[in-house]
Amino acid sequence: MATALKNISPHLECDICADKYKQPKVLDCMHSFCQKCLEKYYTSRYAGQPKIPCPVCRRETVLPQTRIEGLKTNFHLMGIVEEVSLQEKVACSENTKVICEICDEGNEALHRCLDCAQNICPNCRKTHLRCTATSNHTVATLEDIRQGKVTVKKTPEEDESKCHKHKGEVKRFYCETCEELICRDCTVVHHREPKHHYIESGEASRKYKQSLKDSFPDFTTGIKNLEQALTTSSQAKQRFTQNVTKTVKAVKDKADKMRAEITTQETKMIKEIKQLQQDRNRTYDEHQSTLTMMLESKQHSLGTSQDIINTASDNDFLSLYPIISKDLKSLKSQNPPQIDPKLSYLSFTPGQRIGDINLGKLEVETGKWEMCREFGKRGSGPGKFIGARDITATQPGEIAVADYGNNQVVICSNEGQHKGTIPLRHPRAVAAIHNPEQRLLVLEDGSKYVKVFNMKDNTVHQLHFVTKQGLI
Repeated sequence: MATALKNISPHLECDICADKYKQPKVLDCMHSFCQKCLEKYYTSRYAGQPKIPCPVCRRETVLPQTRIEGLKTNFHLMGIVEEVSLQEKVACSENTKVICEICDEGNEALHRCLDCAQNICPNCRKTHLRCTATSNHTVATLEDIRQGKVTVKKTPEEDESKCHKHKGEVKRFYCETCEELICRDCTVVHHREPKHHYIESGEASRKYKQSLKDSFPDFTTGIKNLEQALTTSSQAKQRFTQNVTKTVKAVKDKADKMRAEITTQETKMIKEIKQLQQDRNRTYDEHQSTLTMMLESKQHSLGTSQDIINTASDNDFLSLYPIISKDLKSLKSQNPPQIDPKLSYLSFTPGQRIGDINLGKLEVETGKWEMCREFGKRGSGPGKFIGARDITATQPGEIAVADYGNNQVVICSNEGQHKGTIPLRHPRAVAAIHNPEQRLLVLEDGSKYVKVFNMKDNTVHQLHFVTKQGLI
């Protein structure tokens, strides 16, 4: 008995106060917390906000008008806490005397009235069962409670089956339109047909339990996908770690041959690798943390749903069903976030020079060119081309484009901003030289010479083609 209590007790503790649940309120993510703990958490961080993020999984819950107090009370969880607390109390008193809580004679209590939630001695038990008001109460021995043979009843004030709108009425029906338990009077006053459709609570419980069970296979598949994604991410991180190890070794093998001269370079490069490892590991850790949180949320929701279906009373189940259904639908649509496969790439390219000592360089991704921008449209005028045949960099931040169709060379910035033009007849090739002065060389279609432009004063020179026979 002590072992069983030790195993289950941690699962009945609020994640905020680390104590047993007191008036637990359930959020849309199906995590429960003490009402006072949630009120303190909400007031200190999110006062006045219409939503509250779960302290565990960060999923948001829209609050009713009465804020935390208006959230649904997890009566199913309250019943379990009460039962376990009683079993703990009785188990701890196995070797000590339990005093009767009804009389003041100090008699040892051997029984407990489950309806009154009091330990009673043999004399009070007889009186209890003879009294008309308590004759139908359930009385169990403390030994049966210690052995877990008796299920503890919820105290009357916690009984969710009683209608709070109509005194004395019991909630025997379930309004499918409003998704809530109702009593007989409710069916006449607030939940009248045909606007509202209601069925008996027992039938509703069977119907919606089966509905949830039917959704479990797809939900289980989603959990498996998350587990696979987590495994894949872990494997990628492991491969990256292996690459880090191999790369560090390659760096050190190269450095051993020239240790005296390249200690500074080696230290710098290892530091870069470690920094890269730290940065990318942070990315992997964040990715895995997200996957783990999604996995735990789905596992928690599935486990809680299954537990409630299997153990909760019909009324308790139907009270929680809207939250369970909403939570499962919300989580079912979530897909595992992807991570860039390039992050696991790392390599080391050894340097070729020995004289000036070039240890090598790190390659953190596969090399390829990617287009960063494009400019120009077909036509005449600034920013337009008809047959751009060639291009060259004239100076930092500036380019020249041979616009064959518009009979000109266009000068513009790297971003495509128009700077000027040089009129020419069908220019098809351009080049630039920068030593000792800047020159722009242009070859016109069908021409026998190259035109040279001075970048300062736009002076034109002509360079003739020369063969063995002389000038062309």
